[in-house]
Amino acid sequence: MGHGRVVGGLRALLLVVLLAFVAGCADFPDGGQRTWQDQVENSGELGGPPSVQQPPPPGSPGGGQSPPPQSSGPQQPAGCVDPDPQVVATCLSPVSAIAVLPDATSALVAERDTGRVLRVQRGTAPQVIATVPVDAAAGGLTGLVLSPSYAEDELVYALASTGS
Repeated sequence: MGHGRVVGGLRALLLVVLLAFVAGCADFPDGGQRTWQDQVENSGELGGPPSVQQPPPPGSPGGGQSPPPQSSGPQQPAGCVDPDPQVVATCLSPVSAIAVLPDATSALVAERDTGRVLRVQRGTAPQVIATVPVDAAAGGLTGLVLSPSYAEDELVYALASTGS
């Protein structure tokens, strides 16, 4: 009986080694080779921040005239308003975690130092959902995860460091 277990174990080991070898030799074509290009500074993965054009002021003539000159760079945020359409919320303490909610239009964000968990959504002010007691010097609030059954139980798990 012991001999059968050894042979079966060797077969399983041989199968694992063979699969690892075949997977290492596999060729997954991805459209061919690409030439290396240096990343443009501040461009990010999607090519940099979008340029936001301001609409002409009301009552100003806009037909047949050349467009207004473009600024040399992206517009800067003013106060707690950011003209970048990709920015959902501003004026938050350092954010350490984000959990996108199932509706895909809002998210929960965790502020590392304050322990606040806020619900953010484009066009509305952030709403404080909870405040977790944290020790900011030890790391603070560092993670948020939605329950696997969030749609039913609406539970959110937080990872935080505290004084005790």
